[in-house]
Amino acid sequence: MLKIAYPVEAPDHDAALMAMRGPFEPNIAALKEMGYEAVELLVRDPAALDRTNCEEILKKYGMGVAALSTAPMPKADGVDLQSPETGEEAERRIRDMIALAARWNGCPISIGKARGSRNGGDLSGLKERLSRLDIHAARAHVTLALEPQSRTNIDSLNTVREAEALIDGIGGKSLGLHLDTYHMDIEEKDAPGAIAACRYPIAFVHMADRERRVPGTGGIDWQALLHALKQKGFTGWLSPEIKQGNDSRETARQFMAWAQTQEGI
Repeated sequence: MLKIAYPVEAPDHDAALMAMRGPFEPNIAALKEMGYEAVELLVRDPAALDRTNCEEILKKYGMGVAALSTAPMPKADGVDLQSPETGEEAERRIRDMIALAARWNGCPISIGKARGSRNGGDLSGLKERLSRLDIHAARAHVTLALEPQSRTNIDSLNTVREAEALIDGIGGKSLGLHLDTYHMDIEEKDAPGAIAACRYPIAFVHMADRERRVPGTGGIDWQALLHALKQKGFTGWLSPEIKQGNDSRETARQFMAWAQTQEGI
């Protein structure tokens, strides 16, 4: 069986992302009952999260953390690494998130839209901030996972090759990749081939069919993608970034049912 997690909004926000929202403990209890062993935790600010009982609830249900997502930072607060106004705050939050990840067995930290938009400029500011964060992450044995996203979503690092070129320029010791099948289907001519060609560690994978649907309900060739991940030696967690519909718990059941029909990695 695939090693799957489910995305859940941490109790420090309610940012309306493609994740399970609402009261945290009932969500964790429901996912555990469905058979999930880990969650992708969407965190707005670790300082605020520390004032909640998030860790106690996860321990109570024996629920692991597959990855930390920075998605709520730009969504809820408009905070990102390239912004002249909020870049320092974004760097502080990710630095705090590194310490949080270290407490959860060094789970990877996903950096998608939190990297910010360059708005026609260069990426030198992003490189500087990621270089400093890389030092903290390497010391904590945590991977900072850059997520290539399609040009409909952001104006930089749209492909695996572009994300790896940025990492090359930084020479980071803790930087890796967070792949998203939805974005790869748009940007990569050959998504399985792009997986095979990855030069940096694949730390985490988002699974979504076309139109952000549950895998198996669109047109993506999942056997080819899963085979490519297997051949690459990927043993990490898969999490769905999909439309939640009117009932996240039913969506979580559908994703679990799909995963159970797939050949394990």
